[in-house]
Amino acid sequence: MRPALFAVLVVAALAAFAGVRQAASHPRGASRQSFTVRLDRVAQAISGRHDVSVRCGATADPTILGTVLFYGDRPGRQALLAPQICGTLERFWSRGGPSLACTELGGGQCHENVIALAWAITALAHESIHLRGIRDEATAECYGLQSTAFTAQALGAPPAYARRLAEYTFWNVRPPVDYGYFSSECRDGGRLDLRPNTSRWP
Repeated sequence: MRPALFAVLVVAALAAFAGVRQAASHPRGASRQSFTVRLDRVAQAISGRHDVSVRCGATADPTILGTVLFYGDRPGRQALLAPQICGTLERFWSRGGPSLACTELGGGQCHENVIALAWAITALAHESIHLRGIRDEATAECYGLQSTAFTAQALGAPPAYARRLAEYTFWNVRPPVDYGYFSSECRDGGRLDLRPNTSRWP
């Protein structure tokens, strides 16, 4: 799918999701059922599909954070997220996130809880991109990184917090180039830029 067309579809999905996101602005005390519904809604908004859901469970390997099965070129209807990813997302949903002061200039090295949150948010976004039908890992990773702020907001983060987390994640927390999850076109103005008409990145 052409990035420009994909961007239009994503913008439409995010606009439709805006009203639902308001319900997530105060996540404290949220029930487990509400959390699982929220994961489904995030995946549906990013994928542009109403028939998809997210399940938490053991993946084929402890190092695999999430997966979507493809049948030929067609993705399945479910994304599987590893238990540690779901645990981090649920804590974020119910309690809010850790301080991001470490991401500021001179803020020092971020602790494991910030890094774990970055991986968890992008894992959900990444697998949701796969549910749209994008199988290539580098493309899914790039689109997922650009969806990090939206995903964080959908799980209750204030906009400024979500943007800071997205910026930190892109520049500091992502798979190494040699893992096949990186494209040189994943940049402002690159072929995989979902917002080519703006300087907003990621």
